[in-house]
Amino acid sequence: MLTMLRHNTLLNAGLTKMGLRSIVNDGVPPTLMRVRELFPDASSEELIDYWQSAMIQYQRENAKLFDVIYDTIDLASEWETIDLEHIQESFILNQERDGNGLLKWIRSFHDLNSDALQTKLRAELASFKLPGDITRDRLLKTLLDMLSVWCKIAGNSKKDNVSLMSHYAAVRDKITSTPAEKVMLRTRCRVSGT
Repeated sequence: MLTMLRHNTLLNAGLTKMGLRSIVNDGVPPTLMRVRELFPDASSEELIDYWQSAMIQYQRENAKLFDVIYDTIDLASEWETIDLEHIQESFILNQERDGNGLLKWIRSFHDLNSDALQTKLRAELASFKLPGDITRDRLLKTLLDMLSVWCKIAGNSKKDNVSLMSHYAAVRDKITSTPAEKVMLRTRCRVSGT
């Protein structure tokens, strides 16, 4: 999740810097019908000229968008060769590059509503540990990371007290129960009231 957050931060900075927000928001090439709506009094020839100009601008901006996105993704994994081939085959044709297509493909891996990602988030939450000898700084980082992951799981909300109580209970249950002399165990006892 942190990798996607870093990617989105880099991407948003790049989009702002390059002035490409509108192409991402629109997400589709201009159509002749849309040009007709913008220029209702134009002749057929003028509409074709306007549309061709709009397409050239779209293709330039879409290529810039591709470059910005490509610079922000980390393909280093066992899938790197396959991913690079897919990008080459699906989003690059000679000098043309499809930034919107690449963006949709990248985002498809991080759809928080997908069953696969929800399962991954639950597994990630279950993997957190709160050992008895954890440092204060490490504890803070772990608790914040746990809360961030927990909030992404469907049905969880920091604004819903009942839902938030389940998070607190999960945190309490993560605290080690031995050895008795560790601070974290004493904290667990205080939190759970035992």
